Amino acid sequence: MSEEGKSPPPEFELKQALTPFSTDEARKLRRYVHLATQLKESGFFQQRCQSLEINFSEEGMSFDLPHGEDEELITVMVARLRKLHTEGPSGTASFIRIVRLMRAHTSAIDNVSADWFRTVLDHFQSEAERASRSALIGLTIEPVNGKGKAPTPISPEEMFWDWVYGVYLHDDPERLARVEAWKGIGAHKFNFLKIASDLGKVYFGFTGIVQEVLDEPELVEAP
Repeated sequence: MSEEGKSPPPEFELKQALTPFSTDEARKLRRYVHLATQLKESGFFQQRCQSLEINFSEEGMSFDLPHGEDEELITVMVARLRKLHTEGPSGTASFIRIVRLMRAHTSAIDNVSADWFRTVLDHFQSEAERASRSALIGLTIEPVNGKGKAPTPISPEEMFWDWVYGVYLHDDPERLARVEAWKGIGAHKFNFLKIASDLGKVYFGFTGIVQEVLDEPELVEAP
């Protein structure tokens, strides 16, 4: 178990970092592994890395996604990603709920192992937050506004949800209108796909941490 670019202290022992998990809690951990694995195996992540074509002309600079983008693959990916990315009600196995569950199992422990494990949790949570808020070339301003109105700031994360709930999973009219305002600008959609891809990578990496906990017999009883 390690934080990216760092190794745990020599005295680190996973079984000393957390208190044991109940049967119900272990079921949630296994559910997370199942959801993350299902996302990783989806067609979107099995394809080559997304790319963006930048074109220059007399009219200026334009952006295009590669031809042949499979919208069905994106829809399936978004549906699976949402289960991990949105907190969801109590009892679900979203990323943030599993992080909180694991952190709670370290709260009563004061040793090097627990301190390191909390550092690892902090790292993954920070990476997920960074991925959801990162923007490509400043696409954070709504391009179409009413007369006399100043541009409305749109955060990268809000733009991500515009595509999720305005295009792929629902048809929220306000979100769809913002997406339509960017129609023809490939960079806007690329930013959405990049956030989805970066979040997926964080959630895939966290699967290894969860699996290590599940494999420790002093923390989780075998199913």
